[in-house]
This record gives sequence, structure tokens and C-alpha cells, in this order.
Amino acid sequence: MQLLPRLWVTKPERLVDLTVLLACLVALGHGWHATHDLDWPPDFDLYRDASIAQTILDGYGLSDPAYTGERLWYNPLVPAVVAALSRLFRSPAVTTYARAGAYLNLLAPICFYAMVVRLFKDRIVAAASTLAFLFVTCQYPPSRACATYSPWLFTANVMQAGFYVTLILYDRALEKNRRCNFMWVGLMLGLTFLGHTAPALILGGIIALQTAAEVRNEIDRPFSSPRLHEAILRLGIVVVIAAAVSFPYSRLIVGHYRLQILNPAPHNWIFSTLRVENFPSFIRTNLTVPNLIALFGLLVLWAPPRDRTSRLLTSWLWLCLGFMGLSYISQLASRLDLPAFHIVPPFHFLFYLKALTSVLFGYGLLASARFVTAFLQHVLPRLRDRLPDHRRTLIQRWALAIGALIAVVAGYGRFVDQPALNETRERAQTVIPIGWRAAYAWIRRHTEPQDVFLASPYFGLHVVTPAGRKVVALKPVFSNPFVAADLRVEHSEKMYEYLRQSDGERFAILSSAYSVDYIAATPGTLDGVSPPAYAKSVFTAEDVTIYALSLPSDTHVVNLGNKVEFLGSVLSPGEAGSPQMELYMRCIGRMEEDYTLWFHADAEEQTNTFDHVLPTSEWKIGQIVSDTIQLDLPSGRYDLSFGLWTWQSGQRLWRQDTGEAGIELGCLEIE
Repeated sequence: MQLLPRLWVTKPERLVDLTVLLACLVALGHGWHATHDLDWPPDFDLYRDASIAQTILDGYGLSDPAYTGERLWYNPLVPAVVAALSRLFRSPAVTTYARAGAYLNLLAPICFYAMVVRLFKDRIVAAASTLAFLFVTCQYPPSRACATYSPWLFTANVMQAGFYVTLILYDRALEKNRRCNFMWVGLMLGLTFLGHTAPALILGGIIALQTAAEVRNEIDRPFSSPRLHEAILRLGIVVVIAAAVSFPYSRLIVGHYRLQILNPAPHNWIFSTLRVENFPSFIRTNLTVPNLIALFGLLVLWAPPRDRTSRLLTSWLWLCLGFMGLSYISQLASRLDLPAFHIVPPFHFLFYLKALTSVLFGYGLLASARFVTAFLQHVLPRLRDRLPDHRRTLIQRWALAIGALIAVVAGYGRFVDQPALNETRERAQTVIPIGWRAAYAWIRRHTEPQDVFLASPYFGLHVVTPAGRKVVALKPVFSNPFVAADLRVEHSEKMYEYLRQSDGERFAILSSAYSVDYIAATPGTLDGVSPPAYAKSVFTAEDVTIYALSLPSDTHVVNLGNKVEFLGSVLSPGEAGSPQMELYMRCIGRMEEDYTLWFHADAEEQTNTFDHVLPTSEWKIGQIVSDTIQLDLPSGRYDLSFGLWTWQSGQRLWRQDTGEAGIELGCLEIE
């Protein structure tokens, strides 16, 4: 099956193809120079992705790269490809992410060129659009926020090739009108979703809108229209095959996590340019000559009669604008304390809006050339006889080619000076200190993949998880959206605080709850305080010391009804001199109702109760909670115990080890 347009037909077309190839090689040269000698990538996103690739490389498949017992939440295709390349070239995943982008991202301009050739059936228009894609429309935004060639292996930049190929296949399927062609569309749509969510959403929207238009045209006779039935069948073929191909990923986020968002930070992140207060500046910044040429091309494309290309590109436009508009509405809603709705960060849709701008740039140049020649013929009637159709067409196409070259010459300097080729490279050279690089190597050699580190979020993201090890917490924006990341960050900070305060009792409870094996002391964590005796220094370098943790063996976890685990308790002085008891628990099973925590302080002649209701119906599986009870008691000796029950039904959470209803906490003497 012919997936891409035929490239080698005539000598003029061959010359155009070679021009595009040469432009791609020029971009590759700059990309190679920026990345060829790097061992570490420059950006937070790349370290997140490298940790996924390293987890796959270590044989743990679709496991969360940061948190023990959790599943992968991010699209796995690109990290899986990186894992395969790392195994092939025997390099760490971080090094592959630092260097491979210059080569893999060449797929983007090549597939982009093929797509524009397919849509407009004109290689010169496609070449002009591709030159704009490479050198004109995107220099200043970060490369992950603008569709262009990038030397950095951001998922968005890699997966735009999948978007362009899918659109080629869909246009071909509409032309051929054969069901087998729509099977290929479903296959590529599923692979695109495995790679990145935003392009799959836009593609799915384009297919749905085109199908809706066909259905609308046949709605007057829904039971007898073969075209309507065929349109619905073709949509079903695409959806079923795409769902089957993307099942390894969708079964995790839908089947395992049930799309229950506990950490909205990854979806809610807003690129500064797209903040609602910066909207006027965003409009002014985009009032550029290339964008105006693309806008003119769009207006001409909308002129009747509208063909299939016009409908496809219009759907592309409205979907990008719609998703970006949803982001602005959500930002306004959040400021009014109203529910906000984000699917993925909105800069991904700006990314594909920029791609559409490049597509329309070449067509806009051609439309401008046609307008100018028509205007001159109108003003100068003598030109009508002297410019027959074939000569006028030749002049227009030369004008298109010259206009594209002028745009490249004007934009090439900005392309060479863009941050992606300069400042980003410098950041990659300095983002990981020398001592941290040595720590990465030590972790890879001396620890196991399931070992858990108590580490600062920055050290955890850049060193521990790329080494294929687990952490207590990362910054929420880089964490699993189906895990309560804020609570993990809070507990991580508390553990460091307990170490600084030499509070071994509380530290032992939380570190046991998270199965901590190592402590990473970096600037701002321990502040020179030595950990307790059961933490042994095993590695020291500049700005980092790693301690191996051997907790006392007296920690004991109690299972209550397969719903709650009791992790431990701490008795300490409370307000006004009265003691207080802190209870630490972890939710391990869903609870549909709120349980009452009964707490008894039994003396010889009476029982003092401190019962209260806990919001257990809001607890999420894996969540660690603490409950503090002020024990305002008279002098005496008390036996302390507690348990969980529902007073409405009398149902109790029984201990799974002894079958008893309560947990004994020992004796308390108050003088």
C-alpha cells in the first residue's frame, strides 16, 4: 500500500524534493551540533520521560517510574522507542534523550512535507510550507510549544510525525472510499494516542467532524441511505482498531485508575504565553507577516467551492482554537472558584495551530501571487494578451518559490540564534552537577530497581528516577495525576523535618509507610544535621550524600478489614500540658461511608471515650492520613485502644491477624 505521495516523478519535482531534503539536512546539522556530545538532557520533561524509558529498559514495563506499586500514567510509545535505542546502542536512557532527538525529529519535516503534498497536490506549495516549518514560523517559543524541527526529544515534537502520517492516510481513505484504508487510519490513530494525547484528540475530532458532516447530508433518509450507513461503519472501523492498538495504555488510565484525577497539576500547567492575562500580548506577538500570509491562504481556501482539503484543514483549525478556548474559560472559571476542566496542557494545541500556520503559509504565498497577477492584469489590460495562462502560472510559481526563499533568508538568522540551539544546549551542560552525575552512576550500580529514595523533588526527578529507582515524592506537575502528589510532597518534607529535629519515632512511621531504603541529603534538605544511627552513609560527593536506611524491626503494620492499615502511633505533649496521640493510617480499600474512630482510655472504674467521625469515604487507596487526639484526662493510669466502626450499622473493621475489633496502644500514666 502506498502510504506517502510518490516523490520521484519529473525533474522539476525531483529538484523540489532535493531542496526540501537539503533544508532538512541543514536543520540536522544544527541539531547535531547542539546535541552530539551531551550526556544529559536540558529539560524537566525529558528527565520525566527518561525515567519511563529506563523503567522499561530495566524490565518493569508499564510501571510508574517514580512510585512503588503504581502504574504508568504517561503515553509510553516514545519512551519505549528510546528504551529500544538505548539497548541497541548500550547507552543510558538519559543519554539517548540528550542525543537522539536531532535524528528522530527529522521525521517531522519529512512527514509534514508529504502531508502538504498530499493535501494540495503541489510540491512547490509543500516545499514553501516546509521551509516555513523549518526556518520561519517558530524560533522564539520553546520547541515543545511550536511545531518545527527540534534537536530535543520532546514527545510533542516526535509525535507530530504520527499526526501528519495519520492525516495522509485519512485523506487517502476518503479519496479511495475503501474500508481497508480506514483500517490503516485506525492503526495510526491508535499509535498516535500511544505516543501523545493531544494529536490523537485533534485527529479523532477531525474524523468525527467529517463523519458528522456526511451524516448531516444524509439525515433526511437515515434508514435507507447507504452513504450514511457506510460513514458510520467506517467511523466504527477507525474507533475499534484505534482502541485495540492503544489498549495497553488506555487499560491503565481507564481500567486501572478509572480516570480519577487526584493530582490535576500535570493537566493544569499553563504555558506563560497562554495565561489569560497575557492574551492581548499573545495576539500582538502573532501578528507577523508569515502568520498574515497563512491567514490569507486560509481565507482563499474557504472560498467556494470548498474541497476535501478545505474541510480537513478547517476542522483542524476549529479543534485547536476550541481546545485553547476551553483553557481560557477554565482559567477564568478557576479564578471565580468554579469547576475548571483541562484535558492536556493547552500549549499542545498551540503547537498544532502553529503547524497549521506552516501548512497554510505556502498556499498563502501562492494565493498572494495569483492575486497580484490578477490585479496587475486588471490595472494593465495589455498584460492580459501578453500573459497567456501557462505563462501566468509559471510566473506565479516562480513568485511562490522566490517568496519562500526570501522568507527563509529573512528567518534563517533567527533560526540559528534560537534558544533551542543555544541556551538550551548550555543548560544541558550544567543542569546536573558533577557530584549528582556520580550519584546517578552509584545508584545504578549499587541499588535495586524497587529501592525507594527519600529525596528532594529536584534530585528525585533529575537523578533518582532516571536511574530507574523510586522516590517518595516528585513535584506534582511531573507526578502521576492519579496519585495524591501533594500529600506525598507533604510527607517527604515532614520526613526531612523529623530528621532535622531528631524525631526518629515519627520518621520511622512515615519512612516505613513509604518503604524508604535510602536518604539523599542535598542542599536544603538536612541542613548539616546527621541522620539517626540506623542511617549509614554509603556515598558522598559534592552537594550530595546518600544514606542507607535500616529501620528498627519493631515497626508493625496492622490490617483492619482490608480497608485500613495502622502504621503506628506517637504519644507526645499536647496543648495545655495534656498528652496527645497521633495515629497514622493508610487506606488500602475503598470505603463508601464515613467510619467512626473509637478511642478508649480505660481506667479501673471507667472508660473515657474520644470518638469522632473520619471522612473515610473521601480517602483514596494508598493515601496516608494522620489523626491527632487530645487526651484531656485526670491523673491516673489508662489502657489505650482504638478501632474503626460505623455506628449506624454496627459494622467494624476487624484485625486480620487476631480477629479482634481494636488495637491496643499500651498504657498511659498521668500524674
